[in-house]
Amino acid sequence: MILLDIKVKEISEENLAKGKKIYEKPRFMTVNQALDELLEASEKSETIIENKGLINEDNLCYGVARIGSENQIVKAGKIKDIIKFDFGKPLHSVVLCAKTLSSIEKEVVEFYSK
Repeated sequence: MILLDIKVKEISEENLAKGKKIYEKPRFMTVNQALDELLEASEKSETIIENKGLINEDNLCYGVARIGSENQIVKAGKIKDIIKFDFGKPLHSVVLCAKTLSSIEKEVVEFYSK
C-alpha cells in the first residue's frame, strides 16, 4: 500500500528565501500521478540495474479514494487502465498487487475491476 503525498502549510522556496510566511495552497497527490511516477522511476532504474518488469503497465493494482466516506472509490485493474480513471477529490492511495495472486485475491480484483 502506498499512501500518497500530502502538502499542506508549506512555504515556497522563493518566499522562504525572502523570509515571507506565505503558505501555498494545499496539494494532494492523485492515484494517476503516483502511478505515472512509479512507471517513470521503473523505466529509469531499468537502465541502471537489472529489475526489468518489476513495475510495468500490466501490473495489477488498486486505486482508492476517500476510503471510509460515503463516496469512497475502489477500482482495480492493470496500471494502464487505472491510470486513466478519474478518482475525484482527495485523499488517494495505491495498492500494488503481487505478481501471483491467490484465488480469493483474484476474485476481489475481478470484483473491483468492474
